[in-house]
Amino acid sequence: MPLHWSQPPPEMRPAQARRAATDKIVQTVGALSGQEYAEVYGATPEAVAPHP
Repeated sequence: MPLHWSQPPPEMRPAQARRAATDKIVQTVGALSGQEYAEVYGATPEAVAPHP
């Protein structure tokens, strides 16, 4: 499945544009693989696991 991007708006900072592209890639991979989107970045599984 090809992904296409247009030029980000001039008011968007480069970091925001990279994050938007990353989110689009992650969502596409999730849709293709059936994996649920975790909405967590840079955390270990133990840090985000529910505590009993």
